[in-house]
Amino acid sequence: MTNLNNDGRRPRMPRSQTNAHLADGLLVRAGIPHRGGKLAFHAFDEGYAAMVSANAFWNPARQQFHFPEATDLTELDFALDSAGFTAMQLWKTRGKQAGIAGVYPWSYEQYVELASLCGASWFAQPDTDVCTK
Repeated sequence: MTNLNNDGRRPRMPRSQTNAHLADGLLVRAGIPHRGGKLAFHAFDEGYAAMVSANAFWNPARQQFHFPEATDLTELDFALDSAGFTAMQLWKTRGKQAGIAGVYPWSYEQYVELASLCGASWFAQPDTDVCTK
């Protein structure tokens, strides 16, 4: 096995690749802890970009996400947060959960499905909170 390309040169690290198209400047998002209501309407009315926790859409009784048919969120530039902080709090108080890594109550498949269907501009990779004790 050789470490050479077909032309006899050593391979190089990829350069000048674009993984995401980012706008110039800093975008600050308003955190909205609900899936609709007055805060979402206010953000829409003021033209704010927003971030909403996946936990706002989780129905623990049914063990599934529910995205409302009508919400002001769909009119916003909103991002979906993975709810890592909330997941860690649930794990600490209730123990092992049914979903991702035994920490989240939902599976990775459920989260990706929500992210794909909700219309968010982007969604966060599931993470865990390392700040709480």
